[in-house]
Amino acid sequence: MAVSLRDGDDPRFWNKFSLGICDPEDKARIQAGRDWLRAEKIASLGKTRDGYLMEFRTADRPWHAEFLPQKLEITIGKELPDFIDSFPGCNNDYAKANMVSPRLKTLIETHQTEEDGWQFFPVEILNKDGSLYGTYFVWWVHKVVDGIDETSEGVKSVSGPVDGNHAWTYNGIKSPERLKLRKHVVGGLTAWIDFRFQPFARIFISDALYQTMEEAGMTFFDADSVWSEV
Repeated sequence: MAVSLRDGDDPRFWNKFSLGICDPEDKARIQAGRDWLRAEKIASLGKTRDGYLMEFRTADRPWHAEFLPQKLEITIGKELPDFIDSFPGCNNDYAKANMVSPRLKTLIETHQTEEDGWQFFPVEILNKDGSLYGTYFVWWVHKVVDGIDETSEGVKSVSGPVDGNHAWTYNGIKSPERLKLRKHVVGGLTAWIDFRFQPFARIFISDALYQTMEEAGMTFFDADSVWSEV
């Protein structure tokens, strides 16, 4: 089993916190990352002449610290959960990052396998008065796979036929019986992105990691969908 991960609905945190940029240099870092990715995309298009950008989309692409904020400010609220789904600079068109507390970072690392591909980047979190709240970590997952089983009743092609250039999105009820992943592709992974799946702003994690997060009492995460492995 695997889980498409999203933020939770705990009323303690739902709409109760927000992070913002407090240093103009961090805004410039995020823009530099977008500019770099666009240049890489154009270079790939020029090389392959493939309008679908398949080589570009399927590549594992580690991120760079210089493209991420070094510090963020709590603009709403006073307390942060262990799992933060969205923050400035958290994603681009081809990858997704979350922010995690130090204790969640440690837990994730205990599940890492040789097949996984992710990075952790420290970010200082400041209170509204400028004092230090603590250090959180950007969890940037860059492992890219093509793992969705095309016999899944719970997905459909976004547009056009299933011809190798297609993308998937949900179709009706989201259940493990209707959502299937190819075990030989994802079986050894803890976290990944499926390049065909929309919305792209979600990562998949193993059921083992998800259950450990629940058992450890990590806060503000949930399953957007649960997938079987076949």
